[in-house]
Amino acid sequence: MREDLQQQVLELATAPVEQQLAHALRRLADQYHCVSQADGWITIPIIQRDLADLIGVSHYTISRLLHQ
Repeated sequence: MREDLQQQVLELATAPVEQQLAHALRRLADQYHCVSQADGWITIPIIQRDLADLIGVSHYTISRLLHQ
């Protein structure tokens, strides 16, 4: 657990925003036991503003990255 926290702090300090977002979504999907649907989509119970707060960026940045 401690290693996970250290990895997250290091990631927030050094990784590009796109990578931070991808890792945060993966961690959340694992935490909430999300399963990929037949069309490849997963549903994570979090709003974009909370996701932005989680990785320290604006919700506009999250919206733009998710749209891409």
